[in-house]
Amino acid sequence: MDDFEIVESTRSNKPTQNNPVTVTKPGANAPAVSGKDKLLGAAADNFGEILKLASELVEIRKLKVGTDACIMQNAEKRKYLLAEAEAYVMKKRADTDSSLARTKGIIDEMYIINLMMEGYNSHSNPPLSSEDFKAIITDIVNQMCRVENGN
Repeated sequence: MDDFEIVESTRSNKPTQNNPVTVTKPGANAPAVSGKDKLLGAAADNFGEILKLASELVEIRKLKVGTDACIMQNAEKRKYLLAEAEAYVMKKRADTDSSLARTKGIIDEMYIINLMMEGYNSHSNPPLSSEDFKAIITDIVNQMCRVENGN
């Protein structure tokens, strides 16, 4: 133990330019080693670890770029799906509205036919046969379709 000298660590204490850290080897007159030289020595000693960390950082950045691209692609897909869903809803709403309008039109026509038949039956003396009733209704519906279509 007499051959070695204990030296305080300079890694936590930053040396100033005026006070370089000196390390002496037993039995040799070693030149003074500055903090920069010691830092370069530590970097050289741990170069493999530094290189490994750098490659891991590159891999992490590659993953980040890939995930950012996926996020942007998903955002575009989301916009497309929203637009498609809105178009579908508008189409279904239009179909429903036109279906309701057609149904309302048919109900209105049937109501008018019912009123006409009630009026006819209340003013006519002989009751109508089913064939006569069918002919009258068919004629009225055909006439209403022609008027509706503009013919």
